[in-house]
Amino acid sequence: MNSFTYEEICVGQKESITKTITKGDFFVFAGLIDDYSPIHINKEFGEASPFKKNIAHGFISGALFSTLVGNNLPGAGALYVSQTLNFKAPVFVGDTITATVEVVAKGEKGNIIMKSTAVNQNGVTVVEGETVAKAAQKKFDISKY
Repeated sequence: MNSFTYEEICVGQKESITKTITKGDFFVFAGLIDDYSPIHINKEFGEASPFKKNIAHGFISGALFSTLVGNNLPGAGALYVSQTLNFKAPVFVGDTITATVEVVAKGEKGNIIMKSTAVNQNGVTVVEGETVAKAAQKKFDISKY
């Protein structure tokens, strides 16, 4: 876990995380947000769909950007301000998603503007957008927590 202040962050700085999406993730996420659409959780429905199998909720991949903001860049003490998400390709059980945020600008009031990209194990972009976060005003010693 990191903790960067606004002053410490540089344009071009980037952080990434990787997660393999499991069938359990589909069900946990469905329960968390109450979205039981059969495209996500019903095997027969998924097989009859244009995708030929179940697809992950888009926000499973999108949520990885929130993880990056809170844990990596800016990190501890950051506030998630806004997010745009453009879903480009489906995510399936077993896909390994690498989400990356890259600082493209430093805005007003401590805001950091970042390009957000998530790709699967084949290098296919599954989500892209923009993340805005407010960096912490002071450095956090995360070893205390």
